[in-house]
Amino acid sequence: MKLDIATLSVIISGSVAIGALIITPITSLLVDFYRWKREMHTKEHNALTDSTVQLVTVLSHFAGDEDETLIITNKKYEAAYADLRLNYFTWERNIWQRAKKNERQEIIDLRATILRSPYTLKEIYMKLIDNILDLDSKVRERI
Repeated sequence: MKLDIATLSVIISGSVAIGALIITPITSLLVDFYRWKREMHTKEHNALTDSTVQLVTVLSHFAGDEDETLIITNKKYEAAYADLRLNYFTWERNIWQRAKKNERQEIIDLRATILRSPYTLKEIYMKLIDNILDLDSKVRERI
């Protein structure tokens, strides 16, 4: 079977047209998928950032003298501690899914420290903030 130039040209153009019909939707799907994936990482990153900032802000209220703390926050100590627990659990929920096994143990230790010692936070708040920021930076690198 001998193909002439015209037949060969029709076969090639038909193949290109069919290829374009197949490749265009696939390319569009891939672009949409990677855009969605990037947006999810951005949302996750922002949620972690916001919860870390909130937690460190609330924890910093325990930094000063107890009377000074009550004046600065305009809350009772128990209310400030309840706010701390709420922000801690929000932060833990955001960081837990990306934490490695050893980091999860550090998170559990932080939780135990915060929950068992509400009246010693004044002495240990800097250590807690350092641990929180350290874990945050490790996890943020993987997002």
